[in-house]
Amino acid sequence: MSSKNKRPETSKHQKPKPKISIAHPPLLPSFHPKPSTAVHTNNPQSSPFPSIYSLFSLSYSRVLIRFVL
Repeated sequence: MSSKNKRPETSKHQKPKPKISIAHPPLLPSFHPKPSTAVHTNNPQSSPFPSIYSLFSLSYSRVLIRFVL
């Protein structure tokens, strides 16, 4: 039982670290979606999704950049 109780504590301590690693990758992918969206525009059904995703990624990246700066 004690071992199981210790596991959650380690997971909580490890959570902050993954957040930093996840915060940086979006900055690079945010630039890649731009060309991909142009290719997806050919499909009318998939065009709305990439557009919303691109706007969200751009806003999310700007917020991250402001926090980093």
